[in-house]
Amino acid sequence: MAKAAKKSSKSKRPATGNKDPLVQSAVKLIDQAATLLKDGVIASAGKTAKARHAMKLKASSLVNQASDKLTDAIQEGAAAFRKGLKKI
Repeated sequence: MAKAAKKSSKSKRPATGNKDPLVQSAVKLIDQAATLLKDGVIASAGKTAKARHAMKLKASSLVNQASDKLTDAIQEGAAAFRKGLKKI
């Protein structure tokens, strides 16, 4: 049997810390949503469908808030980029 080619993989280092408050806030919201869903999956056997649906809506709301914050961060960055281009 032929040996499979060894794949080179990138090291899985944590991303460098972004100090932008919008990004930090978005990451915090995503972490909260993930925790909520994880806890919901673990404990869902004893909950009613109504309680599971409420948990899903809460997690969805957190993800939407994070998305809004990231959109704001992107728009601010794009505006700063355009402003810099105009100066050139």
